[in-house]
Amino acid sequence: MTIVANKIPIGRAAAVNGPYPTERARACNNTQIITRGSQSCNPEVAKKHLDILSQAEFQDGRSTKKVVKIDHIDERYQKP
Repeated sequence: MTIVANKIPIGRAAAVNGPYPTERARACNNTQIITRGSQSCNPEVAKKHLDILSQAEFQDGRSTKKVVKIDHIDERYQKP
């Protein structure tokens, strides 16, 4: 699902497998969408991860240059 979500110009998606990767996805990559496998994630865990994602903030710093490059690629290939 992450691959499909990243093809749609509504945000940046990341596959996560726990609370820490969820927080880091937002902090380092400015991720707006997270995906998890239905076999490894029950609804309560999914809600917890959404809470973590919504409370986390992008942290300007070492990752800023990378995120700017990703944004330029997104803009370049976005369909009108």
